[in-house]
Amino acid sequence: MMWGRHATAPGELRTQRLRRNMKLLFWARALFETKALNAILTLFYLARGITLQEVMILTVVWSVAGFLAEIPTGYVADRMGRVRSLGVGFGFYIVATLVQAFAHEFEWFVVSQVLAAIAYAFLSGADEALLYDTLKELGEEKDAVRHNSQYYASRNVLKGIIPFLGALLATNMLDWQFTLVLVIDAAITAVGLGLLWFIEEPNRYQSEEEREVNIILSSIRFVRTQPWLMRVAANKGLGFVSVLIFWRVYQPILSNVGWTVFALGLFYLVYHGLAYFLRRVTYRWEARFGFVRLANNMFWVPIVSMLLMFFTDNLWLLGALSFITLLSQTLREPLFILQLNRTVASFHRASVLSNFNMVKNIVDIVMTLVAGALVVRYGAFGAVGVAIFMGVVGTTVLRVTPSPTAEPVLK
Repeated sequence: MMWGRHATAPGELRTQRLRRNMKLLFWARALFETKALNAILTLFYLARGITLQEVMILTVVWSVAGFLAEIPTGYVADRMGRVRSLGVGFGFYIVATLVQAFAHEFEWFVVSQVLAAIAYAFLSGADEALLYDTLKELGEEKDAVRHNSQYYASRNVLKGIIPFLGALLATNMLDWQFTLVLVIDAAITAVGLGLLWFIEEPNRYQSEEEREVNIILSSIRFVRTQPWLMRVAANKGLGFVSVLIFWRVYQPILSNVGWTVFALGLFYLVYHGLAYFLRRVTYRWEARFGFVRLANNMFWVPIVSMLLMFFTDNLWLLGALSFITLLSQTLREPLFILQLNRTVASFHRASVLSNFNMVKNIVDIVMTLVAGALVVRYGAFGAVGVAIFMGVVGTTVLRVTPSPTAEPVLK
């Protein structure tokens, strides 16, 4: 089956189809990112016989598989085209979701994680290149930043609603309910796959293979020449992975003190809804208080909230502290993108973002393994302890400092 329309349409009709690409890509990605079990994902793993230590190992499997798949999938994207590459990625993710729906042994969950990581690798870069090439052919590449911002919002638009509905369907945590939710999730992704059929394949102006290789080479040079941004990358990576580890264990913590599946679903819905609206005004806070002050001070919020969780077993207070922990990092994340846009020229941003992701992956693999070892002895709060430790390192040894130079921003 041939995914994506190619450059055979008459000029005016082709232009109309190219302009439709942005909306189609937005909703295709939104349907890809539904993640219907996310509100109770860790509880699902536990119900299927997976331990918290194995949950941590699955996170490491994801990171390693995704890293290894990045360059080969970029090469394939160049050979088969952007839209087909996206189609293959959607296909991998549908299979990964179905494998997870019927998995009960740890090995099959590993298979699911590997397939899902490969799926994301097929999407990574191919979607951005498709968007850029579409704008380039339309002569509107100057608006790429605005369109990219709108496209990234697609990853969050359904993330609160669908997991809430998924939690409602799996409210009794029965095995068949989990399976049903995941099969529905795969079907939703299949609808997104169908939307790709109507995307017009633009002319190619950007080689994904060369882009990936060049980013790696420029990243090596970057490490030697930009120590300040490497500190920022390390701080960002510590913050993200710290709260990611917490996210893996907060559901069983709340469940153990009486939170129901419905309550966890509602928690997830309110969290993503509030995060969506607050992130839209993050730039105003940054403009008023400055990047360095906000990035450093906001890092203390999850540290304090996680630390307080050791001193209470009240279900409402634990829920509030969990909410604050997750929301604080969600609001902190956009600060780094705003800072990059201000201090780094556009032609360097890809390599800078690559370094940020490389640092995050290294921190993720190492600290998640440590957290996995500690949960064996101390349970979920062992992982919370690791998350707090990472936060303390980020706010002391690797706290953000003012930029010594500011590169002019090129649009």
